[in-house]
Amino acid sequence: MHTDKLKGGLAAATAFLMWGFLPLYWKHLVGVPPLEVIAHRWLWTALLLAAILAATGRLVTLRAEFGSPGAIASHAIRAVLLAGNWLTYVWAVFHDRLLEASLGYFLVPLVNVALGTIFLRERLNAAQWTAVAFAGIGVVLLATLAGGLPWVPLVIAFTFGFYGLLRKQATVGALSGATVEMIILLPIALIGLIVLEIKGAATFPHAGLSTDLLLMGTGIITAIPLVLFGYCSSRITLTSIGLFQYLAPTVKFILGLWVYHEPFSGLQLVSFVLIWIALIIYSWSGLWTQRRDPLPVLPE
Repeated sequence: MHTDKLKGGLAAATAFLMWGFLPLYWKHLVGVPPLEVIAHRWLWTALLLAAILAATGRLVTLRAEFGSPGAIASHAIRAVLLAGNWLTYVWAVFHDRLLEASLGYFLVPLVNVALGTIFLRERLNAAQWTAVAFAGIGVVLLATLAGGLPWVPLVIAFTFGFYGLLRKQATVGALSGATVEMIILLPIALIGLIVLEIKGAATFPHAGLSTDLLLMGTGIITAIPLVLFGYCSSRITLTSIGLFQYLAPTVKFILGLWVYHEPFSGLQLVSFVLIWIALIIYSWSGLWTQRRDPLPVLPE
């Protein structure tokens, strides 16, 4: 039992650290249009996840997911949310707005609380309301600084949040669910890549071997943390996973601030601190220990 927990903890830490360090990978693809990057990520991830399920004898389990119009519609909506999240995230990395992207992922747990209250009629305790209030003040301060809504963190947080909301109603596991979502939008990704090739605007396979391999490798960097998450989710508690999830945005924040030297004002720091306080209050409130449903996972 102790060994299983140790392995589960290592798997969780590795998965969330991989998600945190992904900007280092994306920065090597800055010359490629974000839409083309996402199309390739969709293609290679779909192929790799399908291969993993086939190798483990689980591909047949996807048949039921395609037998119900309602299930297909739910998977399709989640796929669109996933594509929007990926596109916004990659765009932010390419345009030196990684700090904003990290803020979006810090906001996710609090957005989940808000969506649960609105759509699932979940009741919040005083500490959770306080956390939401602190986060709201932080976002308003950012909006004031930017002269408008901070759309990058909000799009990232709400696409992730709504994805998680729909994921809670699904019966299929994280890996199988992600495979179905990849398959549903795969034709659109393929059509987009074919159109780019016909127009002579495609990067792959014309930009050199290194870029081609990086584009193909997007499937690997997406699938590995997903597999690790699936492994750890049955071996450690939801409380532990809930704490591990903060590794990813923390690493993104460190990269944006100290590796890529993105501008960061004192007032922005105040906004982040307010949201970090909200997360501390939220975690302290014991929400993770009260949950009985699996944590939804979104491949970043």
